[in-house]
Amino acid sequence: MHTKENILKGGENGETISANNAQESELFIRMSLPKEDDGRMPPKDKTQPTAEEVQLARAWADEGHPFDKTIGETGMKKELFCLVLSSKIRY
Repeated sequence: MHTKENILKGGENGETISANNAQESELFIRMSLPKEDDGRMPPKDKTQPTAEEVQLARAWADEGHPFDKTIGETGMKKELFCLVLSSKIRY
């Protein structure tokens, strides 16, 4: 899921991200599964997203998963991006 085309194509079970409805998106349902669950995304042997990254991705999906808009154009809160960035800074 590293390209726009792959994200929009979906997976073997169909659509991965439901535009404007992250709660019903296969991606976020599977990201919410316990780490030990075989259906979890990403798998337990892969790098796991931070809670802030998941929150940002959910907000992006709820905004219709725009690929060609700025933060301001989407209406997403800039604070979400700051949370993700601050979670990556090592002190």
